[in-house]
Amino acid sequence: METHVTAARHLPSAGARLIALEVPIPGHWNWWRSLAAPCAGWVIGHVSYVLRPHLELKGGAHLDALLALLCLCALALTLALAQCVGGKRILSLLGYQAEVLALWVGYVGGWSLAHGAVWDDLLGVAVLSWLGCAAVGGLLPWLRRQRGRELN
Repeated sequence: METHVTAARHLPSAGARLIALEVPIPGHWNWWRSLAAPCAGWVIGHVSYVLRPHLELKGGAHLDALLALLCLCALALTLALAQCVGGKRILSLLGYQAEVLALWVGYVGGWSLAHGAVWDDLLGVAVLSWLGCAAVGGLLPWLRRQRGRELN
């Protein structure tokens, strides 16, 4: 009978990794991004509402809304790129879909809480933007795989 001895490796707990800030941001879906997405959306929505009276352009356009849309789309793109880095494809895609939904719900929540009510126009724009971000984020890993196949 043979006995094999292997060296045991100490695995830090989730709390220890969080304290040491070793929580991976890129890669497969993780709870850290899912928590940060609605918080970021809420902050962007609240700041957008607070700045609304100060950033109105001639013709009725609101610069705050355009900047908020740009920031939210940039964050959604960052989340989409992070899901391409690794992890199981289906879990990564479902995690991205949850994160981008949480981002837009946080935005509507932050704006609506500051406003005191849900504004129908904002809700319509947010739903359409969420659907667009969800579609782009869903297609991005597929496009990346297709490009990888072409290069090989």
